[in-house]
Amino acid sequence: MSESLHAGHRERLKKKFWQNALEEHELLELLLFAVIARKNTNELAHDLIQRFGSLWGVISAPVGELKGVRGVGETTALYLKAIYKCFDICQNQKAASEKRLNTFSKLESYLINLFGSACEEQVYLLMFNNAQKLTSCVLLGKGNLSTTKISVRKVMDLAISNGAVAVALAHNHPDGMASPSKEDIAATEKIKRALESVNVRFVAHFIVSDNTCRAFCGDNHPRKEN
Repeated sequence: MSESLHAGHRERLKKKFWQNALEEHELLELLLFAVIARKNTNELAHDLIQRFGSLWGVISAPVGELKGVRGVGETTALYLKAIYKCFDICQNQKAASEKRLNTFSKLESYLINLFGSACEEQVYLLMFNNAQKLTSCVLLGKGNLSTTKISVRKVMDLAISNGAVAVALAHNHPDGMASPSKEDIAATEKIKRALESVNVRFVAHFIVSDNTCRAFCGDNHPRKEN
């Protein structure tokens, strides 16, 4: 395909996207524009759909199998898996926002899925409205509370700007120990007092480890179901 025809084809696909008129293979072709700048992605999109059966089959396929398709290198495989990860996170957040996370088991399930198989510590701020629905989940940093040096002011600003009625902290322990350190407890108590000074209820700080969840530093965390 000549350069002018190639550019024209891409523009036509973009126009079809805004008209909500793309077929499945064309949507994949459009996505591939981002990582394959000067080649026709139509043939590769067709090959991928044929190999894995659907767009979902493509983005959820193992990396090794993706790279086994002619034309898919490391960068393209990484890009497709990143799309899959984004979809997974958005689905989880959407599901959480549509239901009340008002019991320990509901929060536990959400948090275990949130951290997945992360191999390093991550700290999240979860914000809730008056109906106990999750309105926002923000990654504050990687590492425990002392090593990430999370600003109390940042937590307060996020809570206030999001109109949160209540918040919770959550982080994971990849080493399998679901016990908070002294630094975790001290930092959490400081954040809790600051939030309560502006009438934002602190739910609890949750630690996720090895598919288990433990809450600490909160008198208001959801009850554990029988």
